[in-house]
Amino acid sequence: MFLSGARSTIVGLASLAVAVLVLVEAAGGPSYRDLAGAGSAGRAETARVSRVIDGDTLRVRRGNGETVAVRLALIDAPELSRTRYGRAECGGREAAAFLRQHAKGTVTLRRPGGKDTDRYGRQVREVVRRGRSIDEMVVTAGWAKPYRVADRSGGAAANRRIERAAARAKRDRRGVWARCGGFARPIG
Repeated sequence: MFLSGARSTIVGLASLAVAVLVLVEAAGGPSYRDLAGAGSAGRAETARVSRVIDGDTLRVRRGNGETVAVRLALIDAPELSRTRYGRAECGGREAAAFLRQHAKGTVTLRRPGGKDTDRYGRQVREVVRRGRSIDEMVVTAGWAKPYRVADRSGGAAANRRIERAAARAKRDRRGVWARCGGFARPIG
């Protein structure tokens, strides 16, 4: 009798969890499949944010004590400092401030597909905090544009999710779209 009651409780809780995930996804939030990824590219690790460099780069401390630079995989934020374009870009300070506000404490780093590191040696990862994609939050707020990753190993779903968020930010004139009239460099 006890086993039967426990089994029905577990089934009930599992059904409730699935219903919550479906509602979150239907409301435009990230789906479990989007955040969990697939295959080796979807492997995640936790780290502690030690510093925000700019709107799409962090320094984190891993569990083994190593500190590494992490480039948010799915976004491209306006530059904070002088660039090859000759100047800092409109919205760069705001993008960094937004990232500083939301990327605090312990985060999960996940490679959604594509390269492991960029040409500057930074690890390329989607950053998730409390079950929410920081990459997606920055784009939704209008402080970054999508940066496409390889479609394999979960990248296609991540790209679609970020592109939907960018379209909403542009439509609603948030962030760079309101303050600067759009991004200085073409999206792409």
